[in-house]
Amino acid sequence: MTAVMQDPRGFRYDRAVIRKGMNAGEGARREGRLVWYAGPNPMTKILADRFRRDHPGIALEIVALDGPVMGERFLSEKRISCEIADVLSGGAGQCFPLFRRRGYLASLSDLPSWRSHPEWAKDPGGFSFSYMNMKTVLMYNAHMISERLAPRSYADFLDLRWRGRVVAVHPSSRGWGLQFFRFAAAHPSLGKAWIRRFGDLEPLLLYMAGGVLTQTIVEGGRPLGFGRDLEAVFARKAGEAIGMRPMKEGFLLQFMPSGVNAKAPHPNAARLFADWLMSEETRDFISSQGFGYPMRGDLRRAREDGAYIPGPDDWSYAKTRRFVNEMAKLLTRRRYVPSIPPKVSF
Repeated sequence: MTAVMQDPRGFRYDRAVIRKGMNAGEGARREGRLVWYAGPNPMTKILADRFRRDHPGIALEIVALDGPVMGERFLSEKRISCEIADVLSGGAGQCFPLFRRRGYLASLSDLPSWRSHPEWAKDPGGFSFSYMNMKTVLMYNAHMISERLAPRSYADFLDLRWRGRVVAVHPSSRGWGLQFFRFAAAHPSLGKAWIRRFGDLEPLLLYMAGGVLTQTIVEGGRPLGFGRDLEAVFARKAGEAIGMRPMKEGFLLQFMPSGVNAKAPHPNAARLFADWLMSEETRDFISSQGFGYPMRGDLRRAREDGAYIPGPDDWSYAKTRRFVNEMAKLLTRRRYVPSIPPKVSF
């Protein structure tokens, strides 16, 4: 059995790799495998294919999970000392502070690409980073709603003509669904009054289903809703008749966080992959896809465009529960049923 050692930051290294003076790339080739827990968004497969092209000796396996499901699975595996994931990437950014506090994430600050990665896209403690970002946009079925009639503001969106035609991601889903309603509740022009009137539109509320939201709009089940420009851009590339536009009052900017399991079964491959995600070449490629903002420099342009960038995701369970239950009551007050299980892990 290959011996491993652990540095003070929690990362495990192969003793044989250190003894022979190999770098992480050589160690990764010896391991030959990597397991990536990642969101089922269009970029996951694209990035995996590019990594396989750049590193053909490493078999990259994707376990596609929505952010909250990824968080629960990773925590469950830790409880029974079952180490499967090497790298984790998911929309439920509020999971990562918990992972860090419990010592589940490896330090990444000594990776070659860490220094050049934008400061706003890195955990100050060095345990996680964001490799892409997405804007919240209004999406609509262009066969059913003309560009002229599609709302241009959150106020226009509340027109009762849209009652029964709206789809949304429920805030209890965590991840993007939670962040969108955090944005709305904190926005000076929106707030809880806007969310209450949003509920008057009788939206179809989906759970952990950002991709399904886009599909619902494309298929016309509910032709209007707020989603991420990532899915809208790729729906258009696939030839779907989907319109999208940011609202004039501003929009949520969501980041896609990533970290490495402190007890990764393939630590060198995990380290290599994390560095590859932060590399200038990968950042430029992601930025060329037409969604979000370039992963370089600062966020000045995003802020000038009206981006809302959430504060720290390190909410307590109690605070999250109170907020989600309040949002659920505002959205579904005529038919309210508590939507959070009695106990969750984050």
